Amino acid sequence: MFLKQSTVVTLKIGPFVDSTDGATAETGLSIAQADVRLSKNGGDIAQKTESTSCTHDELGIYGCPLDATDTATLGRLQLWVHESGALPVWHEYMVVPANAYDSLVGGSDALDVNVAEVSGDSAAADKLEAFADSLVTGTAQDGGSASITLAAGESAVNDIYEGRVVCIIAGTGAGQASVVDGYTGSSKVASVAEGWATTPDATSVYLILPAGPADMQMLNGQGNRSESLEAFIEALGSDDRPLISTDAQDLSATLDVNAKLLEGADPSDTINAAVDVALNTAIPGSPTADSINQRIKAIDDLTQASGAGDLAAILADTGGGVALADGAITAAKIATNAITAAKIAADAIGASELATDAVAAIAAAVHLAGAGAITFTYTLTLAADSSAIADADVWVTSDEAGNTLVASGETDENGQVVFYLDAGDYYVWAQKAGYNFTNPDKETVS
Repeated sequence: MFLKQSTVVTLKIGPFVDSTDGATAETGLSIAQADVRLSKNGGDIAQKTESTSCTHDELGIYGCPLDATDTATLGRLQLWVHESGALPVWHEYMVVPANAYDSLVGGSDALDVNVAEVSGDSAAADKLEAFADSLVTGTAQDGGSASITLAAGESAVNDIYEGRVVCIIAGTGAGQASVVDGYTGSSKVASVAEGWATTPDATSVYLILPAGPADMQMLNGQGNRSESLEAFIEALGSDDRPLISTDAQDLSATLDVNAKLLEGADPSDTINAAVDVALNTAIPGSPTADSINQRIKAIDDLTQASGAGDLAAILADTGGGVALADGAITAAKIATNAITAAKIAADAIGASELATDAVAAIAAAVHLAGAGAITFTYTLTLAADSSAIADADVWVTSDEAGNTLVASGETDENGQVVFYLDAGDYYVWAQKAGYNFTNPDKETVS
């Protein structure tokens, strides 16, 4: 029988029966404090601390009061009573902690758990504890169409939760989530990027997840995708993560060679200027692989002339199929002998030097499809029928958190996109409106 530690209790002890016949109930015994002997968890036998005598109930059963001192020691509690005229009576009990007793018997408490290991790994338990500590949870004070007033005890530091995801996990609006885009510490009001479908109130229980690199609008298919993509590309173009790496020197050298084709002409009106305009237009606005590829193809068409005569014909035919920048080559400039047959005949750069390697060098410098030595084809299909998913944005990072971009592209009509990677492990991310992908997908290139 279980007893609650350090708790007053009245035990039912007995039955006390006649010592002669061993059957007749003894109902008139005087069982005083000194008659009740206790041993606490194997300790020496002594009288109980509670001073009240035991009183008969019925059938030779007596009520025996114990105080908090009698039940203070955890473990076995043994009780003996030996009264003249009755056979001896003894009982054993187990004294357990209060929360264990309330959990097992009363149901009003739960057992405490100290997790030392997870899957046999104490370090994993430490990480799990650190993650749990990083979570912020509480019950809101109020809410608005695009805000939530956190509990009064939350941080007073402005914008401390900015960029983190707040989820409503219970109460009004349960099941909603949005990204915090501002926080006022004095009022505890957190504004959210996407308005609530159901406005939270004082019953709403919230959970604020730790900050991470993922943009929720991109991952869950909600919000303005173009704005999310624009922010992603701007991050790639920041000082610490440039879109064009140190290989830009190679790109510059290639463009300088192209400028030599038109020596004598104003370089700002030549291919160099056209390429600058094309790249500068592509990167800030809508930075997709297609838009940049179209501009590279324009350079390809211009630089891969089959010979000096063809190049002269292209430059002379301003109304032909090659679209040059406004004013880049005009009839007046051609008339002033900016490019002569003699200069073309000198063949400073021949047709063989205008091979596809020039365009390949530009593409490699921009690093859209990667700069590795191994051709890696990635395919996106529907799980239901294996049909191809075309026109999906796909990008590759070297880390699982998605911080270091390696390559990017868009799937073709077969659901495929080609990257150029070095051997190693990579993380592939995908997105397309109306589709849910499990990001990232780990791939090994060998």
